[in-house]
Amino acid sequence: MLKKQMLFIPIAIIAAITSACGNSSDIDYKITKDSEMSSIKRTVEIILPERVDEKELAKIANDIYEDGFKRTFIGYRVKGNTEGAYWATTNYNPELKVNIIGLNKETYKKLISSESNIEGSIIGSWYISDGPIEYKLHIYSKNGKHNIKTIFSDGSETSEGLETLEKDGRKRYFTSNGKDIGEYYIIRKDGDLELWGSSGNYYTAKSI
Repeated sequence: MLKKQMLFIPIAIIAAITSACGNSSDIDYKITKDSEMSSIKRTVEIILPERVDEKELAKIANDIYEDGFKRTFIGYRVKGNTEGAYWATTNYNPELKVNIIGLNKETYKKLISSESNIEGSIIGSWYISDGPIEYKLHIYSKNGKHNIKTIFSDGSETSEGLETLEKDGRKRYFTSNGKDIGEYYIIRKDGDLELWGSSGNYYTAKSI
């Protein structure tokens, strides 16, 4: 997201859960990283097929946990949103703590299914999920001008105009603030949305 647009970041929910220990998870998760720093720390990264609740995260952590490490850190991303920050973490330091950083399953479903009154022709719609930063975007045209609408989990919305620039055969979409700091959007041929900044393409959102 262009940083100047962000208005709302959900507060992370942190809970110590011990009641789930001893129960195995039925979630078909995928381990994408498992590294060790001697006996000091073990770091694991997980891709979940969908968002789950705190109890299920505790079960997954219990499945993965092994004795012999002072600390175990497990970071979770959700299938379809595998870039950027973790959606949730579970840490043994040494007791288990579960931290859901992004939107929980119910709030996510509500946001993804929400409708917005857009007066104009929709060019594309995308969902951005990068840790605590989650929102829905629409780029649309009205009266020959381009606009962007951002929808947040609390139901609030922002709208602003977009400027366009053709460069290297690709159309760039700028907000006024984004243009000042070198941030812009590019819609790919497959419909996905690239978010660009001074460091390059830092995030790509799947089309919805």
